[in-house]
Parts: sequence; structure tokens; C-alpha cells
Amino acid sequence: MNSNKVDDKQFFELLEKVKYTKPQTLKKLMQTEGLFSSLPAPIVQKLVREVEHLWNKCDRPIDLRYKEDNLTIERFDFLGVTHFLEDNSKRLLLDEIKRFGESYTIGVYENVKAYFEKNKSDLALSQRLNERDINIVRFNETEYRSEERMNLAISASLYTLPETELSPDFVPKANMLKDAFQVTTSNISQHGLKIKAKTKFKRGQLVIITFDDMEKELVFKQNLIIYKVMVCKHNTKGDVYDSMLKLEGIAANDEFSHYVKNLIFSHKHKYKVDLDTIYTSAQGKGYEQYYIDLTDALALYINDENAITHVLSDIKRQTIQPFIFAEINFLSALFDKDKVVEHLIEHQECFYFVVRLKQKQSQKVVFFSTIINNEIEVQTLLQHFKGSISARIFKLRLDDVESERALLNSTVPEEAQANYGTQRIHRYSQQTENIVAQFERLISIIPVSNGILANMHFSEEAYKPRVKDVLKPLSNLASTFHTIMPETNDGRTEDRFYYQTALTLTHLKSSCTAVSETISSLGLSCHIQGDSHFNVGTIITVSFDDFAERSTKYALGICKYTVVGFKDGVLRASNQAFSNHDGRAFWLAFILDKLDQLKVQGREQQAYGLSRAMRNLAASNTPTVNLFYSSFKARLVLNSIAVPKTWAAIQEDNKRATNLKSTVRAWFYNQDIRIELQHMARDAAAEKTTQQAVLILSTSFQNNIETVHKVSLFRLNTLSTEVLARTVKFAQFKGRKVRVYELKLNPTRNEFNRYYHDELNYIKSFATHRYKTLTEEIGNTKGMIQALDITALLPSSMLNQK
Repeated sequence: MNSNKVDDKQFFELLEKVKYTKPQTLKKLMQTEGLFSSLPAPIVQKLVREVEHLWNKCDRPIDLRYKEDNLTIERFDFLGVTHFLEDNSKRLLLDEIKRFGESYTIGVYENVKAYFEKNKSDLALSQRLNERDINIVRFNETEYRSEERMNLAISASLYTLPETELSPDFVPKANMLKDAFQVTTSNISQHGLKIKAKTKFKRGQLVIITFDDMEKELVFKQNLIIYKVMVCKHNTKGDVYDSMLKLEGIAANDEFSHYVKNLIFSHKHKYKVDLDTIYTSAQGKGYEQYYIDLTDALALYINDENAITHVLSDIKRQTIQPFIFAEINFLSALFDKDKVVEHLIEHQECFYFVVRLKQKQSQKVVFFSTIINNEIEVQTLLQHFKGSISARIFKLRLDDVESERALLNSTVPEEAQANYGTQRIHRYSQQTENIVAQFERLISIIPVSNGILANMHFSEEAYKPRVKDVLKPLSNLASTFHTIMPETNDGRTEDRFYYQTALTLTHLKSSCTAVSETISSLGLSCHIQGDSHFNVGTIITVSFDDFAERSTKYALGICKYTVVGFKDGVLRASNQAFSNHDGRAFWLAFILDKLDQLKVQGREQQAYGLSRAMRNLAASNTPTVNLFYSSFKARLVLNSIAVPKTWAAIQEDNKRATNLKSTVRAWFYNQDIRIELQHMARDAAAEKTTQQAVLILSTSFQNNIETVHKVSLFRLNTLSTEVLARTVKFAQFKGRKVRVYELKLNPTRNEFNRYYHDELNYIKSFATHRYKTLTEEIGNTKGMIQALDITALLPSSMLNQK
């Protein structure tokens, strides 16, 4: 810098360096240490005057109410001055007051005003994104309906009956109508009814319903309709109870049952079919297919003897696999020596340390491991094996298996499923059902990133125990489990099965023979015999010669197909362009009847539907909190949070759901965190790799409401013991609770909607706008963040909590 001349830019750069220094301190530094001695006296004097001005006390309020129409501005009283600020300006005000000696000064006033003027459009956008609702979803959460339900909101009266069972010829009478409860219907089906009431009714209670608003429309004699209460849940939104009722199967209800059936058939497009549960199911399945593709959790399926029978894993993709499957005996040995399952049955989850070593003399690879019981063991092992790629820490979690969840199907009502292809997709072989019935428990193994603790170092006292006193060698047992690969998006509407049968293909007046290679209800592939050629798009007639003469139900000699591919004598054809197709109906029934004998193309070694059944269980028991984000104007937007099964009640508990949303919002939309997450998302998309970080939260609870006070996020390459300890110490201010999470961010790949395609079509047929909203929400998802709680791995001396 030229000492004889200082332009405005240089002057303000100098001012930025010293403006937070008290004027008295600044003058002392100039006298004792010669600060600014090389600058002209007028410039120095101007600097001092400017700093003195910034440190002068201020009584002017900051009022942002008329600066930006799209921002929510709130009153904020502090140090005797009433301000009107948005959240980010409020936080900056408090930070600036600290930097100016805990006083509200001219410098604070000017800095906050300048910050807002520069960023007000950006702040308005941030606030809008932060105020967007966040969905809380459960994977594999479905509610089946056998019948279509029509939205119907009318007043009704409910009367309880003392009887617990009714004879088929029971007839309700007017003298039974005592003590009416006023209710409102929500939806109705031929044999079901949903009502809202201020009263909670017991499960199994028999009730009489009179539809007060429908009395004039009813054209039959019996208008006292008897239902049984099946489910009654508290609805926190309206402080009422939602009750699901089932129509009693008595003769007196028959007329009403037929009336409702005709009513729904005639008016369901007018009054709209109730889609809430189907929408929720499709939404959950939409995010579930991303989770299965991106999670690095390994799912182990355990039988009643605590032995691993099956593993769901993509060995090529999962970061955990190169380590675990380096020795095929690892998993069997894991659950033999250390009695891990027994430990998990008692504690549900634990951290587990494993190291792979090669013996010097025999050159034999041996695994050593231990369940981590205390922080001393953690520090001992980390210190000894620091930086070793052969040492890993895993978090293990055990959940009981609900086997009925493995075989879940479409949530389209059964009476409408024939129109939506449900049988083509959602099916399981008997062999799969038998295998799933043996699953008792599921253990999730989640690898903790080596980088999180690789740079840690502890005091000598911390690792006094010898490593050999902590680790135990794993025995080598014969491997007995089966590794099942998750399904991938092959672009097909349904699977094709290997099956050979004679065909005759006809186009115009020419014919040729062929032998099928694969077949499905929607298409086939076959080897042409001879030198015939077919262009893509050609419509051909296919005769299934082995079945045409034997079948009296299906016309299998004249089935129309469209050629969709022809190469090297192999023809692929589809029948999806044709309605009322006998070939489609025949092969659907044929495949369903022989699922146990047929092999599916691409998964020849698996029982049919096993991969999907295991995937359903793995998703139901996700061990991590999973966040799904999209992008808007180059910003990350949080769409949904998928929670573990143990959090199931959170969807029905409005306060817990609000706490979860507000806590996640507090760190996800924190300005510094958001910017770092955007960098991680950009790197993940560009490099096609997982981006990892550590999140530290400082929170407190008051009146069951969680408040986030401090958040910090560190990429793994910037984390050290000193940084972590300093951040945790600061976060513990005034006894606040500290939680530490490992975050793994992955970009999404191709959408795989095969198993909720039916639900999407059903929603589309009744509510196009909801279909568009849902498909855009799922389709625009850019990535997933897995959050794993690793607080227990940190020393209590660092956390200062037992």
C-alpha cells in the first residue's frame, strides 16, 4: 500500500480490520506498537474518528417492516430498544452486539441495515423455503382397502348398542335409539364408514348410524344401519377422534349396502374417491426406492436360532461390502463368537469394532472384534489402529420382523385392482412366502466413516488397556447365508420369465415359426427359425401353438403383438397397445400358477419376489433418519423426512412431529449449514460419490418443545479432536444437550416406480392435480441425506455428560 496515498477502497479495507477494536485500545496500540505508523496522519485520524463513531451508543431502532413485502418481520425487544427484524437479521444483530462490547452501537445499526439491504431478496427466498411444509413419511407403510371409498361429509347420529354379537336376522328398532352422539362422516364404502366425533368409541362396539342428511334420499324402509367400530384414533388437528366402522353382515343392512354400491359407482367422479391413504402409500414408496438404492446399511435376516439365513446387499455398490465380503466367513463368525445377537436383543443397538489382520507366520487373515462397551475401549482401539483401512466401526441395530410387511402389495382397492395391473407386479412365490416366514429378526449394519475419528488423538491415560485385552479373535465357520441382490430399474413394466414354447408369427400373408425364450403377460422374446425379418412397429399375429387347440377359454391362435425389437434373429414384441387381449389374460394366469417353477430373467437364482420382500422389510426397519431434498433456484429444499419404525407414533403425535420438523429446519436452513450442504450436493452430483460430514446440535427442551441453539457442520477433512472438542464445549453452554450425527449425502439416480405405478395411475384417474403434485415431488428429488447418531462414540470428558 502506498503510504502517501490511500484511496477509498483501501481505507475501508483498513477500517474493516480495526472497526471491532475499542477506540481506547486502538489508540494504545498506535502509541505502544506503532500501528499505522506508515500512514499519513490525516488518514490515521480519519480512521480513529470513524471507529469512535461506530462505537458510539445508538438508540435508533432497526425497522425492516417496509423494506421487503415478501418477508415476515417480527418485533424484537433488546437492550431497551424495540426493533422489527426477520430471523437472520436478528441473529446478526446479536452477533454484532457481542463484537461491539455487548453494546448496541452505531456500528451494529449500520452493519445490520447494510446486510439486509444487500441480501433482502435472498432472505425472502430463504424464508419462503423455510416455511414450506416437510412431509414425515414411513417406508412400506400401507393401509389396505378392499373397496373404493367415496368422500362424503354429512351429519349423522350414532347410538351405541349393548349387544356384542348379532344374529343374522337381527332387526334394529326405533326404541333402541337412546343417547345420540352427533358425528360427521368423512368417507363411505359399500361395507365401511369413517366418522369424526368428539367421543372415543371402544374397538368392537356395535353402533346404529342414522344418516340425518340423507333421510330424504333413502328409498328403502330400513334406515337404521348397524356398524361395528374397528379402529378409533385421536386426530390432533381437530381435537376429534377418527373412527373406522365396518358394516355388520346382517340381512337388515343389505338394502343399504346395495344403495351405497350404486351411489359410489354413479357418483365417485363427482364426489371424488377418497385418496388419502393411497396418496400416502405412493409417496412413501416413491422415497423408499431412493432409500434402497442409496443407503449403505446392510440388512441381515435372522431365524429363530439367531443364525443369519439371508443378506440383502449390492456388493458392487455398497461401501461396506469390500471389507465384509473380503472373507466369506465374516458374517457367520461375527454372530458366533461374540454373541452379538444376544447383546442386541437386550440393548437393541450397539457399536462394534472389527479389524482384519494377517498373521506373520501363517499369512492367514484373521478377524478380531469386540462390542464397544465404553469410551475407554473406543479410544484404545482408535489410538492403536488410527488410519488403518483394515479397522472399522459399525453401528448395529436389531428389530423384530413383522413378516406380513414383507409381502405387502398395491394399496389400490381390491375391487379396482383389475384395471390397474396389480396382479402383474405384486406377486410372491410360495417358496418366497416360506422363506420369509422363517425370518424372526433383522439386523442393520451401518458403517461409521473412518474419517470421522481417524484424526483423533487422546491422552495416554485414555488408552491404558492393551488392545489384546479388548479384542477377541473371530472363529471361522462355514458360510450358510444367501446374498440377495436388490432389484434395479430395468425399464420393464413387469418381469419376463424363461419359458420355451412353439410360436407361429404371421404378418400380412407370410408366416414363420419361432420358439419363445422369455414371456410375460405383456410381451415376449423369441428366436425366429429361418431368415424372416420384422421391422420395429410392425403388428404381427402370434399363435401359441402348444396351447391354441387345448384352450377353450382363450383364443390363443390370433393374438396381436407389436414388434418392439429385432436383432440377430431375436424378436421382442409387446401386446400393451391392444385391449381385451386373450394372450395377456392367459399368460397372466399361467405365470401366477407356476411362479415356483419359473425363473425370472435377471434373477434366475432367487425365489420369485424374495428380493422385493426383503427390501420391504429393510425399508420398514431403516436404522437412520433419512432426509430427501430437491433444488429451487440453486438452493437445497427439504421435502421429506423418513423415520425409523420406532418413531411410528411421531406421525400421530402432532407435538413430536412439530419438534422434529422444527429441529431439522433449524440446521438444514441455517445459512452457513445450507451453503455447506449445497457444496456437498454439488460435489456429490459431479463426482457421483458419497459426501460425508459431522453435524453437532446444541438443544434444550422446555414444555416438551425442543429449541436448537447452536449448529455446526464439518466436512470430514476439516475435523480434528481440537475442533470437535472446542465446538462441543461451546455448544454445551448453560447445560444444553449435545448430539453428534454423521451425515452421508448421496445424489439420486434413476427413479424406479414399478411398485407404486398402480397407485399413481389410480390417483391420476380421480385427482389429476394431486397426481401432478406427487410425481413432481418424487421426480424432482435430487438426493438423500442419512443421519446416524454417533454421540455415544465421543468421550464423556468431551461431552461432559454421563
